[in-house]
Amino acid sequence: MLASAATLAFLDDTATTCLFTDASDVGWAVIVTHTTSRCRSKTSSTN
Repeated sequence: MLASAATLAFLDDTATTCLFTDASDVGWAVIVTHTTSRCRSKTSSTN
């Protein structure tokens, strides 16, 4: 799927690429962003 995805914009070599992940008992997600500001992350854990 990623190999056949269309390029929507040209990448900026000076921008930061951020990778965010999340997982649970029923699924998972991966989000990739490309930003000119800092990546902001919040970590949390549940017991």
